[in-house]
Amino acid sequence: MRYAILYDSHSGNTAHVAQTIRHTLPEAECLCFYSAHEALKKPEAFAQADLIFYGFWADRLSCPEQSQQLLAQLPPVKIALFGTAGFGEGDAYFQKILDNAAQYLPQGATLVDRFMCTGKMPLSVQEQYLKLLQDPVMKAQAEQMLKNYDMVKGHPDAKDLQDAAAFAQAVYQQAAN
Repeated sequence: MRYAILYDSHSGNTAHVAQTIRHTLPEAECLCFYSAHEALKKPEAFAQADLIFYGFWADRLSCPEQSQQLLAQLPPVKIALFGTAGFGEGDAYFQKILDNAAQYLPQGATLVDRFMCTGKMPLSVQEQYLKLLQDPVMKAQAEQMLKNYDMVKGHPDAKDLQDAAAFAQAVYQQAAN
C-alpha cells in the first residue's frame, strides 16, 4: 500500500513526529515525505497514494492556513491527521483541534484516524508571556501561560513519539485491510 507523509511544522515539533512516522512504516511504500510548502508545489508526488498522513501545528484551535489549503487539495483517499499543540494539553482540547482541521478535508476523503500530542513552544512565546506579566490586568493569565510554557518544554517526548509510532502502525494496518 502506497502512502505519503505531508506535514506543516512551525517550530519543528510536527516535523519530529512526521519523522517518527516515516521511520515506523515500510520505506519502500512511501511515495513522498514533504513539508506542506514542498507538497503544494508537487501535488503529483502524492496523487497516487492510497493513504496520506498529514501533520500540522495547532493554530487558533485548528490548523494553519497553509494546511487548510493543502488539505483541501488532497486526493479523496484515506487520510490520517496528526499534529502538535503547545497549549491546552488534554484529549478534549486536542480532539477539538483535530475536528476543526478535518473540516478542510476534500469531499470523498476518508478520515481513518487522528493523533495529537503536546509540543514545545518557541522562545519568542515565552518572551511575549513575560511582557504580559507587566500588565496588572493580564498578570494572573500570564503566570498561567508561563506555567504551561514550562510544562510543555520537553515535548514531544519519548512517550509522545512512541504513541505516534503506534498510531502510524495501527493506521497503516487498518488502511491495508
